[in-house]
Amino acid sequence: MTCLTSFVYGQKYQNYIPLLIYSIKKAYSEYNIIIFVHSTLNPNVKKQLDALKRTYSFEIIENVFDDCPHMTPAKSRALRWVLWSPNFDKFDYIYTVDIDIFYLNESPSLHFQHIQHMKHVSLPFSNIVRVNSVNKLSIINILRKIKYS
Repeated sequence: MTCLTSFVYGQKYQNYIPLLIYSIKKAYSEYNIIIFVHSTLNPNVKKQLDALKRTYSFEIIENVFDDCPHMTPAKSRALRWVLWSPNFDKFDYIYTVDIDIFYLNESPSLHFQHIQHMKHVSLPFSNIVRVNSVNKLSIINILRKIKYS
């Protein structure tokens, strides 16, 4: 079984949750979805999700990392990789998706593409291995670190 998951930080990104769930379920109805939300759901988003629940199954977990002091977008991007749910134990594969992407059915399927990629790179995850791809001392990267600190 496959689970697609995402971490949502910030109120504006909550607006993407219903569209994300709808697109995944239309493209890959067999995939399970668990969405982690940093705060509580916006009432309008909750209303849309309640309507989606009549057709599709998914799980929303609110108030995740709410104990993280001074949460920032940079911290949230790092923390999404250490999310955990006891429900993860029942899945063979867990795929962390971007919240602001619309998913379409592909051939070969999203799941199959990532399994093939894991085999190709001989790693237990599907991602690009970035070896010295960023000059950490470049002025742009230093300024970004200052801005998001």
